[in-house]
Amino acid sequence: MKGTLVLSLTLGRRFILLILSCMCFQTAHALEEILVTAQKREQSLQEIPVSVSAYTQEALDRGGAWTIERLDLTTPNMNIAYWSSDVRVSLRGTVSTIIEVNGDSPVGIYLDGAFLSRTGQGFVSLLDVERVEVLRGPQGTLFGRNSTAGAVNIVTKAPSDEFEGWGEFTAGDYDHLSFRGAVNVPFSDTVQLRVAGLIEDRDGYVDNTFVPEYDLYDEDQEYIRASLRLAPTEDIEILLRGSTWQQGGRGVGFGGYKILGENRIITTPFFTLGCPCPDNLPQDPYKIAQDVPQFREVDSNFFSAQISWDVGDFATLRLITAYTDFYLARGGESDFSPLDSQLVSIAQDVETITQEVQLLSQETSPLEWLVGFYYLDEEADELFEFTFPSFFGNRLDNPDLVRPGLQETKSYAVYGQASYDISEAVRITAGGRWTKDEKGYSQNFILFGGVLPPGVVDFDGSWDEFTWKAAIDYAVSDDNLLYFSASSGFKSGLFNRFTALPNVEVDPETVIEYEVGSKNRFLDDRLQLNIAAFYNDISDFHVNRFSNALNSSYADNAGAAETWGVEIEAVATPTDQLSLSGTLSWLDATYTRYDTFHNPFVASPDFDPLGNPPGSTPIDVSGNYREHAPKWKLSLQASYDIPLGTLGIVTPLVQFAYVDDYFTTALNSALDHQESYTKTDLRLLWESANNQFYGEAFVQNIEDEGVLAASVYAQESLWATYKPPRTWGVRIGARF
Repeated sequence: MKGTLVLSLTLGRRFILLILSCMCFQTAHALEEILVTAQKREQSLQEIPVSVSAYTQEALDRGGAWTIERLDLTTPNMNIAYWSSDVRVSLRGTVSTIIEVNGDSPVGIYLDGAFLSRTGQGFVSLLDVERVEVLRGPQGTLFGRNSTAGAVNIVTKAPSDEFEGWGEFTAGDYDHLSFRGAVNVPFSDTVQLRVAGLIEDRDGYVDNTFVPEYDLYDEDQEYIRASLRLAPTEDIEILLRGSTWQQGGRGVGFGGYKILGENRIITTPFFTLGCPCPDNLPQDPYKIAQDVPQFREVDSNFFSAQISWDVGDFATLRLITAYTDFYLARGGESDFSPLDSQLVSIAQDVETITQEVQLLSQETSPLEWLVGFYYLDEEADELFEFTFPSFFGNRLDNPDLVRPGLQETKSYAVYGQASYDISEAVRITAGGRWTKDEKGYSQNFILFGGVLPPGVVDFDGSWDEFTWKAAIDYAVSDDNLLYFSASSGFKSGLFNRFTALPNVEVDPETVIEYEVGSKNRFLDDRLQLNIAAFYNDISDFHVNRFSNALNSSYADNAGAAETWGVEIEAVATPTDQLSLSGTLSWLDATYTRYDTFHNPFVASPDFDPLGNPPGSTPIDVSGNYREHAPKWKLSLQASYDIPLGTLGIVTPLVQFAYVDDYFTTALNSALDHQESYTKTDLRLLWESANNQFYGEAFVQNIEDEGVLAASVYAQESLWATYKPPRTWGVRIGARF
């Protein structure tokens, strides 16, 4: 371990020298200061002891990041993938594969300060945003709410006092068409309105050779958001936001779309479920042969109100109230073949109310403090439907097995954090949060119209935890900061859907992280270099398993895991025309204790429709690498502005990423192994001389390599999805 860490630091030093060697610094503009709200107040990115990657709207557009999916290309130790219609975000080697309503993600996603509780909400459009912040490491004090691995904080643009706007049109391969735009209308100094929206349509990346019109990975969505700013007095500001999002098409399918390995599924006294010959299916990762169309339906409505009141020179009182009504349904076949076999669907209808009260000190003394209260009330209905082969006379409109469930959650938290300047150079920070989660889960099993024993499953319970943070930072100079921090995180327990399991109740997941870092500006603010090294100790990590006997997934604790890592981020402007940036990360993420992983290739000895008890054989995978945790990851980006006089500026831009090999399950087998790969994007940007018009031509993923995005072992095989293939297009827009 020590030798590997030394090697990573040595390579990091060479990476820094590589960046510096590309720079013969002439007269150049300084890097702009980036303000973030990683500590619930606006602060300079370079002045806080937190690992944060921040992206402005311009940076997102230049990287083609219309959702968070492409942020992993430029964020150290981050991996993002689609699974069904849900997002799997991995930060520093921690990712959750539980997508049902009884589970939670270890990476919290926040929209304008409000928590988005479901993984399906993670692909909301990054439209007209002020910035996106990726906070790495447990956020158990200020963000809390299960953010044991980190948080993605999306801050949209607030209304301003100027009339302005923009609109753009994008066209590309796969018949991709999109329109995006926003307009800001100031009615007065105290009332302003901003509206943003998009319409997008695209054919699927994945061709269905059996029924061509049933392609996958398509897009069909509409999104609109309205923001109203009211300032009745100089001390009070009210921000009201509302958005609606509809998404259709077929998406990526119910649970992957490719079969890897043998698929025997379950043999019963009457029939065999599934496709016995996957070798006869298309091997191309972007081709399938399926007889039933997959489907996806998203209907989401989001409302929030934020009230800020400056209480004199003492503090600012902030109230954040949010309401979310989120519906997601997806389904289709689960044999992934032309055979007439089983169909499956799952629908979630979730209503969430959150209320947060914060009191923040004014920045008028060496002591900065913040105290707050958080409340969440969520009701999540889930309907799982399964249909046997059609010789039973049933299809999706008349399912054979119906499993309606209800998850009710209430969460309460009180928290506080304070920073004190011991001297002009040394500052200490301490914070704590007490959280209590109350959960109730109920479910019924209905087969062929009759209720199965044990009838209604009904569980309830609560968990509470105190999480904390401590940090010290030393300002070597105005441009150089050293820091050390220690923090903890907590994700509450949950209930499984089956009484036959020995672990109906899953214990909470906890983590303690230690981090040392440095944030620097050099060469008159033309070079920014941030470095962090960390160690995570994780207990009772939540995992998703598949039982061949139950023919269903369920949640469990994995024992223990640990991660070591180093992260380097560099940004530079050697000249007024040349911009360079890059990241390098090293990660060693392993399970230190996980001896109950179910062997996916050993079927249950007896078929038991009641699910008593699982018949898979446990495997000890202790020492295996954790999912979606490549050891090395490198990204480089370079752009050069070429002035054309009255014709404007043309900017060639290249973005390159190298990702080391990784596994997508804890089994670490040849099937779930992704070889190391590179991904290169090319863009040619144009900006008019008056900055009113702009455009670009782009090619993404020039290598066109099929990259394994996510997978799960189910029914004696591996269900898999792949990241998008090569795409190209043009984008033109105007500002006013």
